[in-house]
Amino acid sequence: MNTKFGDYTTFNRAAFAQLAEFEAASFTGYAGFRRTRFALPANFKRAEFCGDVLFDDAAFAQPPDLSQAKVRADREDPACSWPPGWAAPGLGTPAPWAPLVQETPAPGPHP
Repeated sequence: MNTKFGDYTTFNRAAFAQLAEFEAASFTGYAGFRRTRFALPANFKRAEFCGDVLFDDAAFAQPPDLSQAKVRADREDPACSWPPGWAAPGLGTPAPWAPLVQETPAPGPHP
């Protein structure tokens, strides 16, 4: 895809019904995918995140393709880091893949 995104890109609460194609995309700053739903595969192969990237409460039908993707904590720090629980090939100790599927609670009081 080779798309370049600016300093603040957000797909928060988005729903991708088709393939989410971000191959070789470049995110120059914050990238937010909070509470985003991916019904089909998500392709982040060779993507580069040059700022914070958040997938809090995201749900994937299948594990996303993060092969050869790079994340830098910020533009000044070349060290790569991934959110807790995420595996980054070649970047530190890989964590096992765990689907990020959240159940919607039933209405009413919850303990």
